[in-house]
Amino acid sequence: MRSYFTRSRKWCLAIRRVAVIIVVGAAQVGCGTDSPTASTELAGLIAISGNHQMRWPGGTLPISLRVRAVDGSGKPIARGGLSVTWRVQSGDGAIEPANGVTDADGSAMAQWTLGPEEGVQTASAQAEVGESTTFTARAVKPGPLLCVSWDGDHVGNIFLVNEDGSNQMGLLSSQRGDSDPTWSPNGSHIAFVRVAEVQPGRWSPEVFVANADGSDPQQLTFDVSQDNRGIVIDNPAWSPDGSRIAFSIKKTGAADCTLSDYNIYVMEADGTGRVKLTEGCGGRNTEADWSPDGSKIVFTSRRDSPQDIPSNQREIEIYVMGVDGTEQTRLTTHPHNDTAPKWTPDGTRIFFARSQPWAASGWTAESSLWQMNPDGTAQELIAEFDGIVGHLEFSPDGDQLVLDLWKDDESHIFVFDLNTHALTQITTGRVLHDAGSWRP
Repeated sequence: MRSYFTRSRKWCLAIRRVAVIIVVGAAQVGCGTDSPTASTELAGLIAISGNHQMRWPGGTLPISLRVRAVDGSGKPIARGGLSVTWRVQSGDGAIEPANGVTDADGSAMAQWTLGPEEGVQTASAQAEVGESTTFTARAVKPGPLLCVSWDGDHVGNIFLVNEDGSNQMGLLSSQRGDSDPTWSPNGSHIAFVRVAEVQPGRWSPEVFVANADGSDPQQLTFDVSQDNRGIVIDNPAWSPDGSRIAFSIKKTGAADCTLSDYNIYVMEADGTGRVKLTEGCGGRNTEADWSPDGSKIVFTSRRDSPQDIPSNQREIEIYVMGVDGTEQTRLTTHPHNDTAPKWTPDGTRIFFARSQPWAASGWTAESSLWQMNPDGTAQELIAEFDGIVGHLEFSPDGDQLVLDLWKDDESHIFVFDLNTHALTQITTGRVLHDAGSWRP
């Protein structure tokens, strides 16, 4: 769901610099102690990891609680087989196992599921003798925005956040990264892209669907016949009734195509029945978005731009088609890039971003927000931004947009009020961010 330019810049930046890594929603981890000693003097337990986490009421904390046996000076003791009792002190949650034992280095772990009420909750770990240690966690209502943060190795982590930037909470992460999250129309599931090991030693971006709490992720795409081609799969988008998902596949090395075969497909929500909607070599057909009535799909393409110039200098325009791929019609003809098209919730207008293509003189970090009729007429400037817009998503009431802006080797997430034109930044730090989806 990202625009071509912001995605490409983030890949390049991740390779050439080390970002400050913010692991959203991660637990505070203890700073560590000296290596365990063979001492048998037991003073109690200390928390090693899992303290001060945040999750929604009834949610299981993502980081296990971990304690270690220590002596009177606070040094760890290599005391295996020590009985440890875990208890919920407040919040009416649950810990598993309730009774455990330390391993060879004197540590023990447990998983904490919070109780059903919002607020601070506490739990404790008690050894056979000595002092217990207490853990605290905060149960909060999850924010409606699904977003992505990228670390220095370009590994994406999906998180939830409120419209004001508060209560950032990690939701999905994996070894090679997750991105492009989007809520299902009823808010019960999330479609996203995960870089998965599809065959031994072979990793590929694929479309997954998970429950709203991030549980039970299921892979929907992968075609063994494409084994010898480089593939990028991105931009999943639910149909309004939640029965189908549109997405894009970019193939390199396709027959008779010196550029990339980058086209839009539609499949059932369980991954079956894949149908290709667009055709052509070098078209960059992507960023699909369904009309609210489910009859049309708006998307972007380079299909009408000359193919004998560098790809990043070829203009991107907006098109519309039927959900079966018929009646593909160009809507914009501006000599700039028109990207990130999004239908308004009532289906009467299409919003999009406009920016200059990459040129020999370099990158121009300016863009603007526009709207137009579904047939491309009555194009109207709404706002100008000091930065490149990568993605747009409406709030359910249509009064706000969540978007990401790229500038000065950083990208952050903003909320834009369509009534007041107030632009509020909700992420900070030198880490790359992508706006994602607003819960219905």
